[in-house]
Amino acid sequence: KLESREDTTPEAVETRLKVYHSLTEPLVGFYKDKGILIKINGEQGIAEVFEEILTKLKEYGLHNEEK
Repeated sequence: KLESREDTTPEAVETRLKVYHSLTEPLVGFYKDKGILIKINGEQGIAEVFEEILTKLKEYGLHNEEK
């Protein structure tokens, strides 16, 4: 039997898209216009995404090696 989650209903997806377009999309444009948007390929595995984030942070001098 296929079970669905509450957050995968058409209504929930529509709500998430509205939130994205009203809140997230303008922020992406803001940072892009300032030339400080860092893009990460989120379609990779978790470990690869994490490594790409660390690499980008190091490139911009934003990663602290201390733990």
